[in-house]
Order: sequence, then structure tokens, then C-alpha cells
Amino acid sequence: MTDNLFEIRNSFYLGAYQQCVHECHNANVKGEDEKLIKDCFMYRSYIALNKPSIALSEIPSSTKVDSLVAIRRFADYTANPEKRKLIAEEVTDELTTNMTNNEITHLMASLVFMAENDIENALRVLHMPESLECTAASIQCLLKLDRADLATKELKKMQEVDEDATLTQLALAWCNVYFGKEKLNDAFYIYQEMIDKYGANPSLLVSQASCLIQQEKYEDAQKLLLDAQQRDAHNPEVLVNLVVVSQFLGKAPEVTGRYIKQLTTEFPQHPWTLDYAAKEKAFNMHVEKSRLLFAVCCSSNMNRSMEAHGFLQNRGFRVESFGSGTQVKLPGPSVDKPNCYEFDKVPYDFIYKDLRSKDPALYTQNGLLNMLDRNRRIKEKPQKFQRSREYFDVIICLEERVYDQVLEDMQTREQETGESVHLVNLDIQDNHEEATIGALIVVEICKMLEKCDDLDNEIDEVLGNFAERYPKRNILHTICFY
Repeated sequence: MTDNLFEIRNSFYLGAYQQCVHECHNANVKGEDEKLIKDCFMYRSYIALNKPSIALSEIPSSTKVDSLVAIRRFADYTANPEKRKLIAEEVTDELTTNMTNNEITHLMASLVFMAENDIENALRVLHMPESLECTAASIQCLLKLDRADLATKELKKMQEVDEDATLTQLALAWCNVYFGKEKLNDAFYIYQEMIDKYGANPSLLVSQASCLIQQEKYEDAQKLLLDAQQRDAHNPEVLVNLVVVSQFLGKAPEVTGRYIKQLTTEFPQHPWTLDYAAKEKAFNMHVEKSRLLFAVCCSSNMNRSMEAHGFLQNRGFRVESFGSGTQVKLPGPSVDKPNCYEFDKVPYDFIYKDLRSKDPALYTQNGLLNMLDRNRRIKEKPQKFQRSREYFDVIICLEERVYDQVLEDMQTREQETGESVHLVNLDIQDNHEEATIGALIVVEICKMLEKCDDLDNEIDEVLGNFAERYPKRNILHTICFY
């Protein structure tokens, strides 16, 4: 059966939004259902082109069509930053009560959640309907969470439905880019095949450039980005990547400055611009007032402490992580045959390759390879707390046994400066799910502690509040001295 809307769908998925609009204007649709689908892609394209006012003016506020209601609301969210919090709350309320079982409604809700950096709710809303586009969006969310293992599972589902579909091929490219190294070439050629088949557009050229940037082929990436800029001089993704390439190529500061100026002026609400402004503000605050230095500790510096380390680091905290055990110990093929490694000497990358060579199926299934892949992106190797001589403001232990080991070490050290350090315990079970939940609690604690004007006098109140909220977490606190 002929798909009258194939060119429209395909152009949209490829990021050729202006082409999608053109196809919509010239489409010969049959019946009201096809017209609705065509209109949805057209208005979504206008929003992607940073023209949400068109969708707002053409879709009546009184419409009862679920798809159009959702698109109009997302256009409103995009066009009016002052209304975003209210709209996000409205979408959240619908998610927990009576969100309609409509693919477009769920996709638009996921975009709101992703814009709010609420990836958990984005995933929840995307898992309700079953479609290639929802699955593809889920893969983007999972990659944002560094859950490449789950993203790969979703990709396999797409491949089982239609391995050659544009969305499936794009999702494969995203996963390849995430895995990096030799997979970057595979991703590059997927994008090249799309260009050969459907023509170049800024989105595909930027995607190729990102592959080249990760391969340190900066001049080749710049050529693609300048081509993309000629096609669309006001594309924020092109500008962001030109900033990156200009820095690596050592361009004059004024060159990079022009790109940044255009981004901050034309796209003040773009995630990169918001992140840039936040980092600039954070840097200025850091100059004015030194921030707390945190340490997070578990037994092997593998799961719990590294999950917390990653969460804190991504949010701009000054943080290090450690283990307190005698050696790094990971599950093996049986309980009596663990995999053991030495602290401070064996890199995460070596452990990853060692386990992968021993039994890739087992260590993929139990999540160790995914965990180690995350760890090696954060730092080089597991570290033993007892060997560290760095001075911390707060040490957060993620198990009472670890707390006792760290406390014993601190109390047996020869006192040097007399500076105080707050030792805190927060019990977290040693499994992947609990590690993520625990990391979020650690982030909350660290946020509150950094807000303290007088840490020594306010920390007991902060921890007391957390103890009431999380009575089963066994929150303990003592003061030690260096």
C-alpha cells in the first residue's frame, strides 16, 4: 500500500524541517485522518524551526483534537518561558491522572519533560504507547542517563519491527555515537547513507560533524559545519558545534565569541545557552566563595560511590570518590569466585576489558560492564580512602561498615592541621537500582549542605531533616580532624 505521507514523515525524522513543511504544503492527502497526521508533522516542524507562533495562531485554543491540543501546548511551552513551569506541572498532573492514550500527546509530553531535565517522567510517558518514534525517543532518554544497556534493548525492538526504517537507522547511529571509538565510523556512514539517499540538511551534517569531533578530526568537522551554516545561518546546533571546533582548532577568541554571542542573543532559552549561563554564574560564585569539597565512599569504589560521584560531578559539585575495603571485589561466575583487583593500580578500563574477555554475556546481563563503562568515563581507577591525603569538608559513606572503616582511619591518623571534616553515613544497598536512588539523596544532602552559611553549626539540623524523611537510611554523623 502506498504511504502518501512517507516523504513528510521521513523529512521530519531526518531533521529536514523546512523540507517537511514544503512537503506538507504540497501533499495530496486522502481523508481527515491523513490530513490530521500531515498537520501534526507540519506544526511540529514549525516549532522545531523556532516558529511556535505559527502553531499557536493556526491551531484554535478551543480545539478538541487530542494531537493538536498537545502540539499547541508544546508550542506555548516553547514560545513562553514564563509559562513553562506551569505547563510542566500540568503535564505532570495528567501523567498521574488521565493522560489520553494518544501517541502525539505522549511525544509532546516527553519533550516537555526532557526540556525540564525530568528524564524519568519522559521515559514513563514514552513507554505507554508503542511506536517507533516513541521507542526512538526512549533511546535518547536512556542515553542521557548513561543506560546504554537499556537503550540497546530498545534498539533491538525497533530492529525487529523494521530494521531499515529511517528512525531505526538513526537510533542505531545515536547508540554508536554514544559507544564511541570504532563505532563512530559506523555512525558517520549511517548519516552519509541518509545524505546520499535523501540529501544533506543541517541536522545530518551536524550529526556527522559530531562523529568527527569525537575522532579529533576537527578540520573535517569544521567543513561540514560551515556547509550546514550556509544552509541555515540561524541553526543553534550548528553554532554550538562551531564553538567546540573553534576551541579545538585554537581559533582567535573573537571567533568563538561571535558564535557564543549569536547563541545567547538569538537562542537565550536553548539548553546550551542556559547551561553556559549557569556555568558562567557558577564560576563567578566559585571565585567569590570556595565551594565545599565532598568525598563519597563505598566498599569497592565501583557501584554506589561512583553513581553518586557521577551525579554530583554532572551537577557541578567538587567531589572525589573512594572505596574503603581491602581490595576491589566484583561478583564472579559463582559466590566463591569473585573478581578481585587492587585499589589505585588497576584502571576501570582494564577491569572492563578483563571481564568482557572472561564472559561478556554474564557480565552484560548482571550490569557490570555497563557500570564499568560509566566508571571509566568519570575517572581512571578505583581509589582507596585510607591512602588519600586530600582534605575534605564532608565525607559521605554509603554503608555503616564503610563509615566505621573511614572513622577508624581518621581517628588513627596523626593530626596535622586540626581542620575539621564532617563524616556522614547514609545506608544504600549495593545494587544498581538502589545506587541510583541513593545518589539522588546524596545530591539533595550536598545541595543543602552547600547552602549552609555555617556548616559546623547547621549540619545537624540538615541531617536531622533528612533522617526524618528517610528513617531507614541510618543517617549518622560525627566530626573528625585532620
